[in-house]
Amino acid sequence: MLILPRVTLIALCLLYLIVTLSSPTKAALREPKLTGPRKLPLSLNQAIELALKNNRNLQTARRSLTTAASAYRAAKGGYFPQIRGSVSSSHSLSNQLEAFPRVVNRWSGGFDISLDMPLDLSGAIGRSVQQALIRLLDTKARYVLASQELVVKVYTQYYEVLRTRETMIIDRALVEQTQEQLRIAQERLKAGRVPEVDVLTASVQLDNANQTMKADEGAYENALAALRNTLVLDQQLEIIPTDKLTYIPETFEYQNCVREAVQNRLEMQTARLSLESAKISLKSTYDSYLPSLNISGGWDYNVTGRNPAEAIEERPKGPSWNITARINVPIFIFDGGVTRESKVQALTSIEQAEANLHQTREDIELEVKSEVINQKNALERVNIVKNSIKLARESLKIEELRYRMGLSSYLKVTNAQQNLRTAELNLLNAIIQYNLSKERLYQALGRALVTVGD
Repeated sequence: MLILPRVTLIALCLLYLIVTLSSPTKAALREPKLTGPRKLPLSLNQAIELALKNNRNLQTARRSLTTAASAYRAAKGGYFPQIRGSVSSSHSLSNQLEAFPRVVNRWSGGFDISLDMPLDLSGAIGRSVQQALIRLLDTKARYVLASQELVVKVYTQYYEVLRTRETMIIDRALVEQTQEQLRIAQERLKAGRVPEVDVLTASVQLDNANQTMKADEGAYENALAALRNTLVLDQQLEIIPTDKLTYIPETFEYQNCVREAVQNRLEMQTARLSLESAKISLKSTYDSYLPSLNISGGWDYNVTGRNPAEAIEERPKGPSWNITARINVPIFIFDGGVTRESKVQALTSIEQAEANLHQTREDIELEVKSEVINQKNALERVNIVKNSIKLARESLKIEELRYRMGLSSYLKVTNAQQNLRTAELNLLNAIIQYNLSKERLYQALGRALVTVGD
């Protein structure tokens, strides 16, 4: 009988356990694996929310907005007194340089409270607060403008997804119609009622329809990829648009639009803030001539002695306090022209800010006029194309009936089908362009596509 050493038995047992545990069980073999793309039903509003949440540029803008708000609060803190307190304790040993040197042991400790109250006689603190507020409002305006640009981009890409999806539906309908026409042509060829060229033509038309559908399917995937990129989503995620194309006609009057845009556009607010900031900078050039006043006070209680016990024993009866008022009156003698040139620069900045404000108004008026015209043209185009679709459908019905009766050629049927597809695509594009033109007009009017809390 073979007797294995104990070490060998232990090694064999461990090897058996490793092999057993690493082998898949029957249950594990039967467990299905999750495969296939993930799906995300997505409406237009949900797409906008995702874009505003995930866009990296907006995240940077939010941090800038937080910084500007913090700077504004810090500037307002200049109006308030500064109160400080401290607790101190010290222990020192010193050697006096005398004929008979001796070591002096001293201990001291206590606490004090101080108050510093600036009085803004020159208005410098107020101007710094105004400048901080202007920077905050300017940062907020830029954030909102960037958000609105992103919203319009999402609108455009989402509508492009809808357009390509509806185009594929039109393509599938055309393929089905072409298949039916091929079947009819083959039956008529067997009956000897049409030449073979009709069947060949129908086959070519079917191939062309399939190729067009494949190309539009690729365009649909590209539109989805662009939307996923804007929303910062995984490219493996399958987006399923849930919204449908809507058409709600609306009319706008140019003069009313201009007044609304001038009142609401953030660019106008930013230009006005820049002008106000330039005027404040001009006032700040006089700060060096104005006096300043500061009031401070303190309250303290300190003890001292050779040791803590002696310091406590010899402590003063009460605390001490002090109040100090300090006024500073500058006397201007000579600064090498620095103050004078600062005024020149401030006046130049005011002139430039006024010119920018005027130019901004003109640009807004031109943009509003252009968008009103585009919206009006898009509205008229929808109405025209709607009528052409009715005519194209009626024409196709007539040509199909005439072809079945042997009174028309297959070429006329093909032309009627193509005319209907063109009309349907024109209506689809017209509705999308109308919706986009209306959103761009809303943006030009300064209507709130995005809001920011105070």
